[in-house]
Amino acid sequence: MNDRILRVMEFDKVIEQLKKQAETSLGKERAAKLKPAIDMIEVEARQNETDEAMGILRLNKSVPLGGIFDIRASIKRSIIGGLLNIQESLDIASTIYGGRRVKDFLLGFDFDIPLLNSLAERIVPLKNVEQFIKNCIDDHGQVMDSATPTLRGIRATIRTYENRIRTKLDDYIRTKSNMLSDAIITIRNIGTSFLLNTSIEDLLVVLFMTNLLQVKHYLWNRGQL
Repeated sequence: MNDRILRVMEFDKVIEQLKKQAETSLGKERAAKLKPAIDMIEVEARQNETDEAMGILRLNKSVPLGGIFDIRASIKRSIIGGLLNIQESLDIASTIYGGRRVKDFLLGFDFDIPLLNSLAERIVPLKNVEQFIKNCIDDHGQVMDSATPTLRGIRATIRTYENRIRTKLDDYIRTKSNMLSDAIITIRNIGTSFLLNTSIEDLLVVLFMTNLLQVKHYLWNRGQL
């Protein structure tokens, strides 16, 4: 079918309306690429697929397509040995879960939809991959200690040294409280900081940094940095 006929039919407007109904970016992309079929067998197959989908809607049901992302670029990079960031990994886990929900919905639907069922059969659950990602990254997007034994060991060592530094600082505050403006230690993401009297500030900063350097030196010698 040539472009002139498509323009007369205002086919582009039909496609725009279809894209608005798509729930995923992948669906919008597929809709944008649709062209009218001219082969009768293909036409009938498409109409039958549409009829099955309409049957679902007529029963006030909807295919659960939430949480499905376009992960093709991430998959390609992973195949060639590239590293994925946290969000990319979570998107993959979410898409695997979303695909499994779609498959379970279509195969468990109490209505004869053979064409949609054949498409659902092509979805590979990959639940082990989904679970592996979820075991490594928590709901807040933080990599958990359980991700790898090496990471667990590094974080345990860091916590041990943080506790030792905190204990030393607590001891110093108790013995030198009369020299401090406020006997407070504040724990922050970047380390430990505290409010000090100016006259001894430099001394405590040196003490703190020395302990941090000892931790880094220890981890470096173990090949963990």
